[in-house]
Amino acid sequence: MIWLNIFGGLIIYILLLGVGIGYLRHQSRINDNRTLNNTGNRRQRRR
Repeated sequence: MIWLNIFGGLIIYILLLGVGIGYLRHQSRINDNRTLNNTGNRRQRRR
């Protein structure tokens, strides 16, 4: 039972980590696109 609980906990932990990483990557892609566009426009305007 102890081994089953540890194994189940690891599976749930890995699943949560995978979902969290995928969500963060998706958000970071959107943020990167916005920030890249903003920084590009700012740099062009400054220059």
